[in-house]
Amino acid sequence: MVFKEVVETIDFYRKTTVTLFKNTDLLQDLNNDSSPASTTWKEDIMSLFSMLINFYNSDLQTFEYLVDLIITNHKLILLLDNLDYWTTDDTTEHFKRFATTDIMYKYGAVLQNYNKNGELVNDAIFTLIRSVFRDCEINSVILQPIILETLLTITEHEYYPCKKWRDLIDRVLNLKKFRTICSAYAESRTAKNRQKK
Repeated sequence: MVFKEVVETIDFYRKTTVTLFKNTDLLQDLNNDSSPASTTWKEDIMSLFSMLINFYNSDLQTFEYLVDLIITNHKLILLLDNLDYWTTDDTTEHFKRFATTDIMYKYGAVLQNYNKNGELVNDAIFTLIRSVFRDCEINSVILQPIILETLLTITEHEYYPCKKWRDLIDRVLNLKKFRTICSAYAESRTAKNRQKK
């Protein structure tokens, strides 16, 4: 995906110690938060990935394309954070663009493959879930069966890549008003497993 290569190239130049790369106009624009080019670029890029993920169509595009979009959005967020480019409000506004039922469903579809996903993919998904849940406080879009079922499966198999994601999963599953739904679902899964035996 071309976008991923662009983000990776900018990040490479940012990290390079060669002065020639440090003086490129693009990096100077990115570092100058008040320049018109920087402001326009920031607004455009904030909308681009939410739009591409929102309009992802599994009938026309591959699943790998969706995964690539999720990874690239995550890398972009990391790049802009490393450039000290975003304020807390900018970051929250960016994540609010992803706080829709359709977009979170697509993240949930990718999360279903958590045990086959690479660490970067799972980190990208959990970072977005955490930001929507904690920073944006928009819980309803996370509380979808595709996400909740996968989080329950993760807890059943005790798959926790790191403590911060375990805490996030516990907080999502322990939402007071949905605790009974999760318990009933877990009980029905246990009953189904007993019936299979």
